[in-house]
Amino acid sequence: MRLVDASPVPTNWNGKSWGLQVGLCSANPASDWILTVDADVRPKAPLTSALLAQAKRARLSALSVATLQEIESVGEGLLHPSLLTTLVYRFGIPGKVIRQVSEVQANGQCFLFSRGALEACGGFQGTRKSVCEDITIARTLVAAGYPIGFYEARDLVSVKMYTDWRETWRNWTRSLPMHDRFSGINTLSGWLEVTLVQALPLPLVLFLISVRRQRSWPMMLNSILLALRIGVLFGTARAYQRRPWSYWLSPLCDLPVAVQLAGSALQRRHAWRGRVIVRGGI
Repeated sequence: MRLVDASPVPTNWNGKSWGLQVGLCSANPASDWILTVDADVRPKAPLTSALLAQAKRARLSALSVATLQEIESVGEGLLHPSLLTTLVYRFGIPGKVIRQVSEVQANGQCFLFSRGALEACGGFQGTRKSVCEDITIARTLVAAGYPIGFYEARDLVSVKMYTDWRETWRNWTRSLPMHDRFSGINTLSGWLEVTLVQALPLPLVLFLISVRRQRSWPMMLNSILLALRIGVLFGTARAYQRRPWSYWLSPLCDLPVAVQLAGSALQRRHAWRGRVIVRGGI
């Protein structure tokens, strides 16, 4: 194990992308696989062998995993599951091989790459102006014809992403829109799905009840969508080690989350742990 100093960051690179590129160039040239793990991730010993076995079994060029999430406060219990659920509505649950750019789902907290595929795509250079470098590198690989995977890892790897709900609100909504040079119309269509199918049914049902329109077709449609949302809430419970009681009230945050994701997708300049990162470069 050795520490590699990646400073200073060039002005035309966002910080994490530069660090990943320096790490790739510094890795043992005889290595066939590159595993990137964020500093706040807590892996268990069998993780690496499990990732390698799955990559070889499914003949993947890369795969990442949905880490087990650690949340503690009431505020995190309200907000974090609502943000996480936007991924479920846009991409479904983890557990598949991805061959289409529009279907890419990835998590840079724990990402295994075939070194050959990664270097054939220029390493992490294509992510130097991205605010969601994990999604961008995954889309780059898929666009080049390399299949990738996204899976659940149960308790093999966990993460405490943020210290509280305020940090979650400020920082996760930066990358969660997954807006980059590959996005195109998919950013808008994904946001519309989150807004119309996840966020609006609950307030619409409450509104229709208040105006006594319980027997109307909008009431029937939105009641079905609300029931689906409650089902997803039970399904995503396994993504957390422990759940505050407020977890079960997290659908109340869906509408403000949808509004925040729209603003973040349009925003170019973001602050991340004291650093400014810019989508598309300065």
